[in-house]
Amino acid sequence: CTLGSVEKMYMPPEIDPDESVLQNQILFERIVAADLNVKPGEKVLELGCGCGAIAEHIAELTGASPYGINLDRSQIEKAWRNPNLPRANFQTGDFNKALEFDDESFDAVYAIQPMTYVSDHAFTFAEVFRILRPGGRFVINDVAALDAYDRDDDHQRTLIQHTRELTVFGGFWYYKYWEDTYRNTGFDLISSVGRSAVEMIKKEVALFDKYEAVFRALAKIRVIPKRTDAMMQRMNENSQSYIQAEEEELLTLNWHCVAQKPE
Repeated sequence: CTLGSVEKMYMPPEIDPDESVLQNQILFERIVAADLNVKPGEKVLELGCGCGAIAEHIAELTGASPYGINLDRSQIEKAWRNPNLPRANFQTGDFNKALEFDDESFDAVYAIQPMTYVSDHAFTFAEVFRILRPGGRFVINDVAALDAYDRDDDHQRTLIQHTRELTVFGGFWYYKYWEDTYRNTGFDLISSVGRSAVEMIKKEVALFDKYEAVFRALAKIRVIPKRTDAMMQRMNENSQSYIQAEEEELLTLNWHCVAQKPE
């Protein structure tokens, strides 16, 4: 991610194919900000906030007060060093456990591609429901299997496995599973839609093709270890499976759900 353009640690859907990956992240975050439907001064929590880069942008767009939890302390420490983020609002936390917030303490909650690491969605969704005020929204954007995916098809399973190795997503669920989990928790589902990231993926692969050529040359003259070149080749090889899986509409990394806690 550091080598490429995905410093915010997620692959955005294609909003404008003529723009860069970073610009599409910015455009996508504008959509998320609108979906959250919050007013200046209200409290918004990001699950899996990383270093707070997305939270910073959402706060800028909405005027809301940003909060975040993340499992990796080093990422939270990076958020603490950001002068645009209130240090006290960002903390290490595991959303597979009870959230350490009072009932009805947030006006909105969102999560961009971390929900694949939830072990018990019913529990985590119930925790989000608990800490949301009535009328508050819960927005997620995460990986989902699509209608064309056949788990008994060896070719398709291989494409999914390669995609998992490249993107390190965890669990893999059918998009209607996300919808059912919202409803079973008590949320009103406002929208549920998938967006392709394939053109964004191709942009990133084109960049890594250049890196791969450089790595191969450096490994040949022993400036870097051969295993580094081998790793880069493996990543690029799996990226073609990722593209194919999206083009065959087997999965999307960007199934986007917006739901609201009843008033």
